[in-house]
Amino acid sequence: MRVGIRRNIDNLGRITIPVSFRRSYGLEKGQEVAIVDTDEGVLIFNPNKKKEKDNCK
Repeated sequence: MRVGIRRNIDNLGRITIPVSFRRSYGLEKGQEVAIVDTDEGVLIFNPNKKKEKDNCK
C-alpha cells in the first residue's frame, strides 16, 4: 500500500521526511540519501538498504 503526504519546501530548499517514513526505510539523522529524477517525479531512497530477497519459488 502506498501512502502519500504533502510537505512544503522551506526557504533553503529543504523538505522534512516524516518520522514514520524514516523508520520504515531505515533513514537516520545525518545519513546520505539518493535523489533521482524519474518520469513520474522525484524519488528519494536509502542507497544502503539491502532489498529483501523473495524466497517464493
